[in-house]
Amino acid sequence: CFQIVGITLEDYSTCIPRHGEVLKKSKCIIFYGRRSHKDTLQMLEKADYMINYRDSNLMTEAGMSTKVVESISVGTPVVTNEIGDTFLYLKDGVSGIRLTGQSDEDVKTIKKLCEISADERKNNKEKIRENGTFSIERYKNQMSEFLIAVKEKS
Repeated sequence: CFQIVGITLEDYSTCIPRHGEVLKKSKCIIFYGRRSHKDTLQMLEKADYMINYRDSNLMTEAGMSTKVVESISVGTPVVTNEIGDTFLYLKDGVSGIRLTGQSDEDVKTIKKLCEISADERKNNKEKIRENGTFSIERYKNQMSEFLIAVKEKS
């Protein structure tokens, strides 16, 4: 099932009316609307994947979505297109699954993800969590060295 957080079905249907009736009948696409940050992280941690498809523009190319960092930090792999430097931090096919923007290809990718066994998805989530990609401990020494170098130059 797709669980969509951040927008209600009514809001989505206002923007894309042709999807409204189909979505109302679906039992596998659930809109939760806005949730607290804590609730959203809990839902994200329970999810098999997080999909974060973003249009390419000046803002999205300037960095990485905080949603990606949050997802990886709770062990949930991110299904996303290549925006900014996201894939410098994600392991392609493990913590990050790359979308192309080509509907047919992206549908195949998502179908393949749905075919992965529950045990395999669980093991992958544990590996991602253990890797600590965005853990402060991984960057503490580099940041310390950087700040010392800045201080010495001033």
